[in-house]
Amino acid sequence: MTLNSDITIYNFRLGPDRRELLYPTQIQGVSWYCTHDQMVSDKVRTGKTNCTIRIPMSADVESGRIYVSKDVYKALTADEAKGFWTIQNGAYIVQGLCGDGESAGITATELQKNHRDYIVVTEYADNTIRGTDAMKHWRIGGA
Repeated sequence: MTLNSDITIYNFRLGPDRRELLYPTQIQGVSWYCTHDQMVSDKVRTGKTNCTIRIPMSADVESGRIYVSKDVYKALTADEAKGFWTIQNGAYIVQGLCGDGESAGITATELQKNHRDYIVVTEYADNTIRGTDAMKHWRIGGA
């Protein structure tokens, strides 16, 4: 696996006012691969980007945060969640390091306004159960 990028994953949680807010976690040393497809009909051209991101277990995660499943992450209090990160369908990923892990959270509208290029997680797999330590990773698919 070629480690060619850094990312910021924005996990969503319910904020104090019961609105869905996004909280960033910066991860350095991941594999980022995107394809850009175009479909052309008589008068319409549409494009679609598909990305595959692989996060090795050895990646440098902001503040030493620990990966937990989405169900465990959801059950954590706001203070407890600062020490963890997860992968969820619908989460946002921005290529590069941005955001601040200590921030109070932002809305999806704010993220979309501030970052033109982002992907939304549509699928993921935990490939950390078997294989050598060098091959263990989380695979994320998004568009």
